[in-house]
Amino acid sequence: MIGIVGELALRAVFIAIGATMLEKLSFTYLLLGLALTATAVQLFRHRAGGPSIPRNVVVAAARRRGVRPALLVFAANAFALLGLRALFFLVSGLLARLAYLSIGLAGILAFIGAKLVLHFAHLHSEAVPEISTGVSLAVIALALAVTTAASLLRTRSISARSSSDRRARRPRTA
Repeated sequence: MIGIVGELALRAVFIAIGATMLEKLSFTYLLLGLALTATAVQLFRHRAGGPSIPRNVVVAAARRRGVRPALLVFAANAFALLGLRALFFLVSGLLARLAYLSIGLAGILAFIGAKLVLHFAHLHSEAVPEISTGVSLAVIALALAVTTAASLLRTRSISARSSSDRRARRPRTA
């Protein structure tokens, strides 16, 4: 319980710091937009097998310097994962059926990154258009709907093909 309360308190502190930075330092929008765009590219590149931790730039740099991950970071992540353990089987089953979800999420991250970069540019020039919240929500909902529908259609078609293959391979008895 102490860990959860501490995590919520720290999250509140970081949210307050982030909100202050966005309010006082407009370049934060640009940094966040570029970071989200880079994350979208990475997610799209590794959509099939997930990112490779050994090839991660930060991990490689830490290993070259002989730095080992702190026990505190490990413990915090371990407890966070234990909290999600109950949902793991549900989520893993759904992810197997949502084959195109990572592509949709990469698109959403790229869209939000572009929106933040445009917002930064709009703060410096009224000529740069801004994307409204309504349009953003519509794009996000559409991307999730399309990738979910496409994934489920793919899953059904693969399932139908495999069941027809099984029926065709069965020996017929007279």
